[in-house]
Amino acid sequence: MPARADARRREADGTSAMNTAATRTTPRTTIEAILWCVHERGVEALREPANIERLLRCDSAAKAEINERITRQLAARDIAA
Repeated sequence: MPARADARRREADGTSAMNTAATRTTPRTTIEAILWCVHERGVEALREPANIERLLRCDSAAKAEINERITRQLAARDIAA
């Protein structure tokens, strides 16, 4: 019973496990969607509302991967700065 009560409390205050980036990994599709937009439209794509929302849902490992991959693409001149 305590686990059920704890789940109800978290759900009530908006911190259910399914809603927090700290308790789950970022889906690969989210990472790839961000990187595709950057590939197609350059780093300015990171300022688009859809990508801002995606980035807000990313965990720290996903953000690090995105940063690393964008940095490599910029160095290789695969995307526009």
